[in-house]
Amino acid sequence: MRSMIVRASVLAVAIAFVTLSAAACCSVGAVAKKPFVGDVTIAADGSVVPANAPIRAVDGVYFLQKDMDGTVYVLKDDIVLDGNGYSIVDIDGTEQDYGVKLEGRSGVTVRNLSVSGTLIGVDLVECQDCTVAESVFEGNTESVRSIYSKGLAVIGNTVLDTESWAISIGIGYGGDVVSDNVVDGANFGIWVDSEQALIERNIVTDCGYGISLVSSFNSWNSVVSDNEVSCGPYSIGIWISGVYYAQVEGNVLHNNGHGIWGFGAIGCDITGNEISGGDIGVILEASYDCRTFGNDFVRNKMHAVCDRDSLGNVWDDGARGNYWSQYDGVDENLDGVGDTPYVIDEDDLDRYPLMDPVA
Repeated sequence: MRSMIVRASVLAVAIAFVTLSAAACCSVGAVAKKPFVGDVTIAADGSVVPANAPIRAVDGVYFLQKDMDGTVYVLKDDIVLDGNGYSIVDIDGTEQDYGVKLEGRSGVTVRNLSVSGTLIGVDLVECQDCTVAESVFEGNTESVRSIYSKGLAVIGNTVLDTESWAISIGIGYGGDVVSDNVVDGANFGIWVDSEQALIERNIVTDCGYGISLVSSFNSWNSVVSDNEVSCGPYSIGIWISGVYYAQVEGNVLHNNGHGIWGFGAIGCDITGNEISGGDIGVILEASYDCRTFGNDFVRNKMHAVCDRDSLGNVWDDGARGNYWSQYDGVDENLDGVGDTPYVIDEDDLDRYPLMDPVA
């Protein structure tokens, strides 16, 4: 009997020990998962402040070690800030100003990061040759913003539910690339005010303005190509305003209020696009010397509009024009080109309408 009591007592102590150990482990795990709260600075000398900040540096790459509620200020050039799969998130609902802030920086890459609930996810001011890549932004007022910068690359990001500008490059100094991003839900999806910019292979949905190429001063020789934009009624798929010699080519624009709207566009080429299911396919307003050819206009309520303040615009390349789904002409010689022009208005016509879609 006595031995049984001893064994029972030992068993009870063992169970108690295991229970307390498990509780301790759970407690330690909970502490480990608690986000770091506060701002972090990567100083010009490469040090990280404060000393307990959740960032570890390895050969010029600064890895985030846990989620945080605060801003990372980058004061050093030619480094990589790698989110390492962790997040910068507004926990207390105060909507902090920035997730990551760069000013006057060169050669900095921000990648593999998640940012949510900020006024501006990543903010770049007067930066050169910087990159924001492979990151996720959700629920920010603005997600990626650049101003007075040059050679910015915004590549392979997912940007969701942005209140105003999802990706914006304002008053840029040229050579910017915005490519392979997915943008869903914003007032302005992709907004580029720069010259010699490349905007390609992006997917943009549910935005008031899908892709905007604009000019505060002079924007020359930019390319908007191979994007997919579907933003719904009352939207503008691609907006080009005040730009010179832009190429808008190979885009798929479906179910936008207006497919492509050129306002004050000079010498731009609109070629090889598929524009379907909208109220108006292409609008040219106060635009000059633009060429629109090799496009497919399908099931739009109106395919094209060109106002009286627009001059010198043409709707074919001198041999082939566009495919218009409402064209009812014939092709008696079977050369693939209609025998009569497609009339847009009394001053604008496609002299060589295509009988079959280009795509």
